[in-house]
Amino acid sequence: MYYRTREWVDERLRLNPRQSYRIVPATPSGRIQDVNVLALLNRSRVGIRDALTLIPCDLMTPDETVAHFAESAITLADLRRWTHRTRNVPPHFRINRNTIRYSAEMLDNWLQKNSMLERGRCT
Repeated sequence: MYYRTREWVDERLRLNPRQSYRIVPATPSGRIQDVNVLALLNRSRVGIRDALTLIPCDLMTPDETVAHFAESAITLADLRRWTHRTRNVPPHFRINRNTIRYSAEMLDNWLQKNSMLERGRCT
């Protein structure tokens, strides 16, 4: 078990300090256990079947996700539409009503599985 600083958790989950204190309560030592962060992520996972055993290092905000996948022409509207589906939802973490995080690796795998190849196109 590891004990992380709030700054580490904020950086990893892409939270600002105000959000962080609402989502992850303060502790007397000022440190946060990894298991508590994992429990938060496992409670908030959507479209991810198996429970996490490690904290992903590639979590991104919706804006960062759009920038990361800019070559694929994914828009913020696409992400919003996809995350509100009831079936075939892209993997993401809905930490609270206003906070959604995407794992670059998980979303890339989802896009590969759910994108169609163009017919007759040679690459």
